[in-house]
This record gives sequence, structure tokens and C-alpha cells, in this order.
Amino acid sequence: MDIVKTSKWSKMAFVGCLLSTIFLWGCVNSKGMDKQNSKNSSVKVIVTYSSDYCGGALPPEDLLEKKTKSRKYVNQKLHVFNNNKRQGESMSFQTNFDGVFYFEGPAGVYYIYLDDKMKLDPLKIENRACKNWLLKPYAQFEVNKEEETTNIHIHKQCNPCLPPKM
Repeated sequence: MDIVKTSKWSKMAFVGCLLSTIFLWGCVNSKGMDKQNSKNSSVKVIVTYSSDYCGGALPPEDLLEKKTKSRKYVNQKLHVFNNNKRQGESMSFQTNFDGVFYFEGPAGVYYIYLDDKMKLDPLKIENRACKNWLLKPYAQFEVNKEEETTNIHIHKQCNPCLPPKM
């Protein structure tokens, strides 16, 4: 009879110990997840742009003013890299009707490229001006714990990989 009582108490102790272990593991694991999530920061990125005139003949003055004036970069695709050499995978974002996109990632500096530079592989280009243009990001922004919003300006230059317009 004593053996049966001991085994009941052993089973109850084992179950109690097991439940305590599961509870403690859950607490430790949730703290680890909080640390993992705390490595990422989010930032609201407000994007504006201007551009060069890349046509042939000298345009009217009002067209030049319109091109160089800063305006919202609305409903446009952006490619974001964590390096300024277009190496590795990019993350794609679409600006909204206010020229805004939201980014979440580890603290650091990020670089923006547009579709026009993503269509050609700079490693396969011999023209130095074209290659340099392809590798140069349009803009960069920083993600950190202190800033919730950042403004960037993209200036679109004429594409030296294309022949000049006549």
C-alpha cells in the first residue's frame, strides 16, 4: 500500500515539475522573442522627387521649372538594399498616394534604387559612365530607434546608358 501512495505522489510531483518547466520555458522564450522583435525598427519614409530634362531641343522655361520642382513620388515602386552596391536581395515597396511607404527592419542605412537601374546588370556593362550611374543609389535613409519619420528626395538624372535624344 505504501508503494502505491509513493507512486501517486511521485506522479503528482512529476506533473507539477513538468508544468513548472513548461511555464518557465514559455516565459524565457517570450523574452527572447521580445529581444528579437526589438532589433527591428519601423520608419515612415516620405519620398519627393525632381528630375533633369533629358529631351533633345531646349525646352520652354516653364517645363524646366516643372521638372526641377520637388513633388511627391506617388504610387511608384522602389527597391531597397542594405548596401550601396546593389548586392544581395532587394526589398520592393510601393509609395502610396502621398508619396509615403513604411519600412521595418534592423537599424542601419538603406539605399533606394528605381526600376530604371534594376533592368541592367552593372557587371555586364563596359561603359564606365553607365556602370557608375547604375551603381549609384537614388537616395538613402537611416532606420534607428529615435526617428519615426524620415524624408528623402530622389533626383532623377538622365540615363547615360541610353543614347542622347535628338
